[in-house]
Order: sequence, then C-alpha cells, then structure tokens
Amino acid sequence: MKRLHSTNRRGIRTAIAAIAATSALVLSGCAAGSSESSDDAEEMSSIVVAAAGIPTTWAHDSGAFATSKYDYLTLSQGFLVKNPYIPSDDGVTMLQDVSSFEGDLAESYEVSEDGLVYTFHLREDAVSAAGNPLTADDVLWTYERKFATPTSSVQFVNRPILTDPATQIQKVDDHTVTFTIDEAGYGFTLLSLLANSTGGIFDSVLLQEHATDDDPYAVTWSDTNWDSNYGFGPYMVESVSGDTEFVMVANPNWWGGTPAIERITFRAIADPATRASALATGEVQAAMALRASESVDLADNPDVAVPSGSWSNGLLMAPLMTDKAPFDDELVRQAFAYAVPYEQIVDTVYVGRATVDHGILDKTLPGYTDEGLPEYSYDPDQALALLDEAGLEEVAFTLTYASGTPDVADAAIQIQSAAADAGFEITLEELPIAAFSSGRAESEYQAVLQRDGAIVQAPSYEISLFTGEGATTNYARWENPDFYAAVDAAIEAGEPTTDEAGQAWAEAESILLTEAPYVFIARPMANWAVAAELAGAQYRTDSTIDWSAVTPGE
Repeated sequence: MKRLHSTNRRGIRTAIAAIAATSALVLSGCAAGSSESSDDAEEMSSIVVAAAGIPTTWAHDSGAFATSKYDYLTLSQGFLVKNPYIPSDDGVTMLQDVSSFEGDLAESYEVSEDGLVYTFHLREDAVSAAGNPLTADDVLWTYERKFATPTSSVQFVNRPILTDPATQIQKVDDHTVTFTIDEAGYGFTLLSLLANSTGGIFDSVLLQEHATDDDPYAVTWSDTNWDSNYGFGPYMVESVSGDTEFVMVANPNWWGGTPAIERITFRAIADPATRASALATGEVQAAMALRASESVDLADNPDVAVPSGSWSNGLLMAPLMTDKAPFDDELVRQAFAYAVPYEQIVDTVYVGRATVDHGILDKTLPGYTDEGLPEYSYDPDQALALLDEAGLEEVAFTLTYASGTPDVADAAIQIQSAAADAGFEITLEELPIAAFSSGRAESEYQAVLQRDGAIVQAPSYEISLFTGEGATTNYARWENPDFYAAVDAAIEAGEPTTDEAGQAWAEAESILLTEAPYVFIARPMANWAVAAELAGAQYRTDSTIDWSAVTPGE
C-alpha cells in the first residue's frame, strides 16, 4: 500500500530570496480596492492583486487562456492530489516540490504492485461551492467531459498516459476511483497531471442541471457564466466588473476551512510599471507579470518581498520550422544555436534575473543528468563553419514574435545584432498575439521567438510538449523516430527520479538538442512581488499563487 506518496527532493530548489520588512506597511481587513494600515499583519484577510488582465472565459475546456484564467481555475477547483509547498533556503517564500505529492480531494491513494493501478480514496467532507458533495461520479463525469469536448486540450496533454477515460478510470464505490495506466513509468506523470490545472474536478451535479441538447456537458454555460462556481476549491467568484476586475471570496463549503485570506480582488492594470508602482505605494498587495527591471527596483523596498531564485519552469526559446528553408537543414539549425548571445540576453534583457538554459527538462528533479548533452554558446566562428559545411555563406530569415512581450522583443533585437556576425541576416516581425498564435499553429513562419514552458514538471510531459507527433504544439514540425524510441525507453525505465531513468531521459534530450529544432535560450525568473507580510506566498508552476495557503505575517 502506498499512502500520500512522497519522493525526497535532492536539494531544495535554488532559494527564492525575499526582502523582509523592517518597518512594514501592514494592510488588513481591506474592502476590495482599498488598503488600510493596521498593527496586526494577521488581519490582512482581504487583498488586491494587480494583474495584467482578467478572465474573459471561465472553463478550462473552452475559451481563451491567459494567466488570469489560471488564477481563477487553480483557486476555484480542487485536485485529487497536489504538489506540497516547500520553503526556499531563507524560509520566507514558498514554491512547489514537483517531485512529491500529497492529498487534496483524495485523502490518500494506493499503487498496485505492478505500478499500473492507482486507487484514490476521496474525502467525504469535500463539497463544491454550489453545495454538492464530492463523489466518484464527479471524477468520472469530469474526465468524460474533458475528453468529449472538442475545444478541450486535455486529450492532448494527457496522452499517452490517459487516452480512454471510459476504460482507464473506474468507480469502485461512491468515494473510491481507480486510474489504470499502460506503463509503470507513466505513474509520476499521471500524478503530476492530476495535481495541475488540467486535473481539476468539476461538480457534475450542478453542470448536468445546466446541460442541454446543444451543450450536453454545460461547457458553454460554465464558460460564459462567471458565477457558475462549479469547483471544489478554496475560492469562488463573487463579482466581475467588466474587464477591470474580478473578486474571489472563500468558498464556505471548502473542506480545508476558511483561508486566512478570505477575499481577493484581481485588478487589471495593463502596464507592468504601473503594477509595480501600485505595490510599492501600498495600493495593492501583490503585483504579477512584472518585468525583470521592476523586480530589481522593488527588491530595494523593505515593504515588499521579491522572489529572486534561479528556478523557473518558463523558457525563452526559438522554434525553428524544420518543414521549410532555411531550417530544414540540421546544420543551419545548429549554426543558429551558436549565433545566439545567451549571456548577453541574461545580463541585459533580464538584468541577471534569468539563467542560460539549453534544455527543456527540469534540472532540479532527482535523477536528472546533463551527461552527453551538447553545449551551445555564442560562437560566431563555429556558426560560420557549420554554414560553410552546409554550402552556405549567409542565411536570411524572418524571426517572428508576439507583441505585448517586451522581454521577447528585446531579446529578438539582441539576437538580430549578434547573429549578423555569425552569418545570419534576420528580419524581425512583431505580430498581435492572436495573429501570431494562429500563424504559429499553421507553421506559417520560418522561426519564432517565444516565452513558454511546461506546467507539468514530469520529464515525459516536458519533453513531449513541443515535440509530440502531430501535436499542435510541435511548433517546429520536427518528428524523429529515434527520438520517440528514446522517449519510450526512458518511460520504460520507470520512476523518472532514479539515476537510471535520468540517464535515459538525457539520451532522449540529447537527440532533441543535437538536431536543434528548438533553440532553448534562458529560464527567466518568476517576476512577481508581494507585500512583505505576504512573503510566504505559495508559487505554482502555472505562474499563479495559491492564496489559500498564505498566512499573513508568518
């Protein structure tokens, strides 16, 4: 029997340092949109968060996605399991330990001897925001909806771990369900998927009450009604004010009790500098999606806590379209990998708040090794030599990126300048996000520059996210049978946190990096900040903060 599985972390992630308050501004008992001084930090039961935007749709299975939507989903939904939070080295700010799992809507789970069947025992005290108790039927119906909805991404992100929920997910009794997988090596990824945004469990009783012939799973209803509140999480939406703010309050039915922070107002402030200023002056208690320069400036403010660790699941990366010239030639792709000024981008674009990173796998996961991986650096001579080997003197291409991402735009300019000495003539193209995303999905560009990353920090998920055969997120249109065979071998090696499996994953990653369909450049740090009394903020891999776990003043 295996209860609330936990794998010891090989060294806690690099510290997220916070600037502790010496004479902190204490904000408490605020009505939404206000801030008042108090001598008691623990009275901060209401906070205002400066966000880049607010959700325009309200279901995971449909509609547009932005960070604000993840805020809503992760706070309103419950998950069978979750990654526990661990302190940074200074013990001030928290982050997820993605290598271990603990119960959430499931009190415990067991794994069969062959590692193929996971049995989850559901909490009998879990109740949705609508007042309906959690049952095994909710779990089964939730996954039926996720896989039956054409606009859902769950079918893609769960494969090959979950491909047929009707046969793989079974009800044992009202509070027990089993998940069956084909390979024991899928287990870690299964738990990681269940612990993250795609694993939210829905109130099937409520949703079925609003189902129609045209909307059999109430997807449209839940997506267009902010007050549908169909989750089992710690918060529910209280109000929405146009496109300016939305308010979440504690779910009175949550099994975990009433969070210390009972009310959260997410206020849309488009300009990151204005968000930072609002935090510095005490107008808000948290500011999200800042630029690196604003994080550096806020770090000097004793009333603000700023994460400054090196770990991040975000990546600055350049997918190179392997289905069209010039990057249909592996030598040209490798040459470009030597034409990127990695260190310069870290130093100037991110003001040191990033680390050079040429791979996609989480280097902090136990078992990880970089043995055998190619090492790229800015080397114009090596780039020119590779172009010469390809029979080319110079390569011209267009590098496309989305507007509204100033760090990406700045990095593109740095690359354009530095790559000129390496034989590349680059034309920069900035497009509105909608047009950029559409063209990328249709492989209309020669190369793109983007900031992206895997929410699920399991090797099979990370390495397959941008390389899946036929996947819409395989932006480089790169498919390699040897690579897929190496991935299968790594999965068969079992638990990815072992040294044996780590070596197998390194062999798969080596193929990816050697053929260079993607040039991985850097991992920018998370750029958010909070009032010093909220320094225990719990940061998640989906770039949100779990406010239900924050106790002001501690």
